[in-house]
Amino acid sequence: MSTAKSTNTPWVAVECVVDTLPFSLNGSCLLCLYSVVMGKSNTEPSEQSNLFVLEPHPLKSYHSGSKSEPSERQSHANKKQWMSWYAKMRRYIAITILVIVSLTVIYITVEGDYMTIVERHREAQLIGPETEALIAEKAFNYLYGKSFEYLPEDDPEQMVKRVEKIGKRIIFCSEVQELKDLEWTFYVAKSDSQLALGRPGGAVLITTAMIETLESDDELANVVGHEMGHILCHHVGANLVHMALFTAANLAFDILFRSTFLLTPLFEFAWNIPFWKQSEIESDFVGLVLMSRALYDYRSAPSYFERAVQQEKESGHGPSQVYLAFSSWPSSEQRLSVLQKWQEIARRHYIESKRKLWTEKSKKAGDQSNK
Repeated sequence: MSTAKSTNTPWVAVECVVDTLPFSLNGSCLLCLYSVVMGKSNTEPSEQSNLFVLEPHPLKSYHSGSKSEPSERQSHANKKQWMSWYAKMRRYIAITILVIVSLTVIYITVEGDYMTIVERHREAQLIGPETEALIAEKAFNYLYGKSFEYLPEDDPEQMVKRVEKIGKRIIFCSEVQELKDLEWTFYVAKSDSQLALGRPGGAVLITTAMIETLESDDELANVVGHEMGHILCHHVGANLVHMALFTAANLAFDILFRSTFLLTPLFEFAWNIPFWKQSEIESDFVGLVLMSRALYDYRSAPSYFERAVQQEKESGHGPSQVYLAFSSWPSSEQRLSVLQKWQEIARRHYIESKRKLWTEKSKKAGDQSNK
């Protein structure tokens, strides 16, 4: 027992040393190392040495002297250099991103007054109407392409032709060149949900339930004009830019603080929800003006919301304050209030458009009589 112990101990020491060395060592190196340990540097290898075969360590096989070793070392050095540069510059990168985001926010918040019929959001100009229309079309087809059953143009109740007739009349009388430059398509979808959508690029969708709720062409004209207002104001394009700015700010906060826990709810409540509520009010105003210039009865515009408010009061199940705080739509009472407040503005547009139409008809009649 004592002999075996004295014989094997040096090899244990050799194995421990070898385990710390790169495995480019060959068999003669191992034997030389064994001789040093045994104090026999000039001695021939014993028969016991044949019992030991040097195998590459599985965790250190990358030291095998392959041709890829220089490139791996270079790659590791480059990565280490980049990480060192990033550690020094990451705060400057984050601050630069936040400065760009802040300047962009300042730029887009200096907006015109939508009382001039159309409030063209400055941020939407950053992507352009073509990009806005392309993205909106893809999203529209993905969300609603197969969700609804669309009525044909020759449907028995003539709903599609009715909506199309109202839309063309609004476009003709609007004197807004952007409306006239678009190729408009009007859809009527069979659904029990009261829904209307305006898609950038020139498309309006209204459900059958929504049309059946409206009591006249005047009310329907207000809905069509409202959806055209979303398109004219470029609300979709503006929201796309908002999301891009949020993503950039999110990246900057992640670099600086390694956390974005509060940023998402802050963006949602401080920016996104107020933006969509304001966009609905803007579109209400644009729709009211467009229907007035098309000589539809502007006094019928508040009627839909009057009925909605009345139903909420009678049922006793109106939206709670919590729901309104989280909702991206303003309340029916708020929309009713602004539509009533804008009645005088709508009346002036109505009279101006009627006077202009009468003048054009009189001019045409005079030209025909002279012939």
